[in-house]
Order: sequence, then structure tokens, then C-alpha cells
Amino acid sequence: MEEFLMRIGEGWQASSSGEWIECENPYLGKPWARVPRGTSKDAEAAVLAAHEAFSNGPWGRMAPADRGLLLHKLADCMAADAEHLADLEVRDTGKLKAEMFGNMRYLPRWYQYYGGLADKVEGSSGESGEAITAGEGLPGSRHPMRRPYV
Repeated sequence: MEEFLMRIGEGWQASSSGEWIECENPYLGKPWARVPRGTSKDAEAAVLAAHEAFSNGPWGRMAPADRGLLLHKLADCMAADAEHLADLEVRDTGKLKAEMFGNMRYLPRWYQYYGGLADKVEGSSGESGEAITAGEGLPGSRHPMRRPYV
């Protein structure tokens, strides 16, 4: 059985509770992997690590065009591993390989699109004339949608 960890800050880790969720292959009806059962403590640690990375790490100091280039590099990595990613999704969702391989071959284009916007969208003016430059928070949630790449 494969085991996946959570990425929080610069490291991969299990849940702070030590609990796991078994992922069942819906076609076979058998577990194929397990993932950490994240807690509110884990979500808080992830939010703090993301804030620290943005405030004091290279991403926050990086020019928007360079951020866009990194999104393009991520897209290239996803494209290179499209078949492996499709296989993981087939096991996790029970969807057809042809469908998931097609999705995974197209998915890098989303990252390329947003990478291209990185140095073009820098805020907008609301009715009051104030520039809106960032969202109002970061959600930490679990949901039944099995599409971790999107």
C-alpha cells in the first residue's frame, strides 16, 4: 500500500494526530494508499508556513514574471509525469485511463495560463477606487472532490 505525506513548510509529514485515511480503489473495492488525516493544528501550521514563506521567502520578493516562469516549470513537470499522475487518479477515482490521461495532458495548460497572467494582473479598482491586491484569507478544508491537481 502506498503512503503519501502532507507538505507543510519545507518538509513532508504525517498528521499531528498520527491518524490516516485509507484510499479505496473504487473499481477493486480495496485500499491502495493511505494519506494523513489532517487536523486543524496541521491546517494552522500550513497557513503559518505559507505566510512565512510569502513574507520572508523568495516567492514574496520575486518579480511577478519570475513567479510566472515557475508556474510554467511546474506545468512542464506535470506534463512530463502526465501518465503517472493519470494512473494515480485512475486508482483513486475509478475513472477511465483514457479520460484521466487526457485530463493530465491538458492540465499543464491551466498552470501555463495562470503563469502568463502572473505579471499582467496586479489588482483592480473597486467602486471606492481602492486597489484590490489580495484575497481575504486561506481556506483549510476537506471536501469529497477527488481532484488534487486542479
